[in-house]
Amino acid sequence: MPLHVIGSALLAAMVTATGHASAGRAADPPPGFTPAAMQAARHHASEHTAVLCKAREWEWLPSGLVAYNDVFGRHYSECISVRPSGFKIVRARTGWEWGAYPDVFVGCEYNVCSRAALPQRPIRDFTKLTMTLYTRFEATAGDDATDWWFNRSRPGRSRSHPNGAEVMVWLAWRDVPMRNGYKVSLDGQTWYVEHWLAYADHTHWQYIQLRWLGPHRNPSVELNMLPVIRYFERLGWVRPGWYPSSLDAGFEVINGGVGDRIVKYAVSIRVR
Repeated sequence: MPLHVIGSALLAAMVTATGHASAGRAADPPPGFTPAAMQAARHHASEHTAVLCKAREWEWLPSGLVAYNDVFGRHYSECISVRPSGFKIVRARTGWEWGAYPDVFVGCEYNVCSRAALPQRPIRDFTKLTMTLYTRFEATAGDDATDWWFNRSRPGRSRSHPNGAEVMVWLAWRDVPMRNGYKVSLDGQTWYVEHWLAYADHTHWQYIQLRWLGPHRNPSVELNMLPVIRYFERLGWVRPGWYPSSLDAGFEVINGGVGDRIVKYAVSIRVR
């Protein structure tokens, strides 16, 4: 997908949908939990495989984004059916813990980069950052998660983990209890926020989780994310000079996941 950066940029992608938000019995991710989307990819699907079943197998979508079958729970397995607009989980064997994070992304995650590009500009140069998201969330437990990664320096293919911040947005979830967060209103939307310092791969970063407390979208929701990022800048959790390294969206699968699918994920960006 072409990306025009002459003062503005437009990215289009595809991502996942919602059910009912509830708190329940699943364990919280431990401090330092690392979504497997940030683990090095092992397999590139050959001949545009329609179904990805290997752990960390990936394929480019027609939009230029990457569809990524991220399975990191021990003894777990999962298959995703790749669609032009995203994917659907068609088979999953997971236990009652965080087991997988199938997703689509733009940008670079370790040694895999999308054909669509992100502006190589620090977040302070962004004047528009709007996300449109529509998912089908059928899982027994887990969440649909948009995961945006920020690096302290200019990103690209790398063996290193991003060392800035991880901003994870949940629009729907089941059986994931709230812990010690707080509520905040940003740009007319109410959020529940949790934050801690995460560690992995010999580095650390700011982990920021937002759960949307507004009405469920039907059929989609458009969120202005720039005020959200600016709010975290004021708190010192994201720095204006950091670079977005990847913007992805998918599902944090705890148990099951069959039927979850990405319908639409679009990010509209404008830079100075």
